[in-house]
Amino acid sequence: MKTKQLTRSQTDIEIVCKQAVQDALILEPKLPAALLAQQIISELEPEVLAELGQRLIAAHFARLIRSTRTKESRTRREQLLLPGFEHLPVEIAISETERVPLRSANYTQVRSYFRLLSNTHLDRRRNDPRLLEAKALMEKMRSYADKQPRITVAEVLGLV
Repeated sequence: MKTKQLTRSQTDIEIVCKQAVQDALILEPKLPAALLAQQIISELEPEVLAELGQRLIAAHFARLIRSTRTKESRTRREQLLLPGFEHLPVEIAISETERVPLRSANYTQVRSYFRLLSNTHLDRRRNDPRLLEAKALMEKMRSYADKQPRITVAEVLGLV
């Protein structure tokens, strides 16, 4: 990836910009901020604008990268890596106010989670991986639940 080397320091750019704002405010104290900003932009040296633009673009992408990494990290922490059920969270909501750990959830609780999800996500019901995985988990647990109503996800999947 090729990047252009910036010639002025961040401090130099900041000083030039602050001075331009101060000068503009002295000359046009009542002008709305958007118009004053346009006036400052039109009066700044093209090199300063180019460097400022590159720095703002770089800062924008750095912020997006950090945000994406944070979301991905949070998602990984929230997932309980069960084989075939990677999209299901560590805790599942079984009602509007109650959550239980997925590993210790029984069939009835998984069914409640599935129903809550399907009611909440009507528009994307067919494609939501959480719904598909919750349904698959319910089907896997159904045969066990008839004989052992309190059997957990961990027990059905052989994780204990």
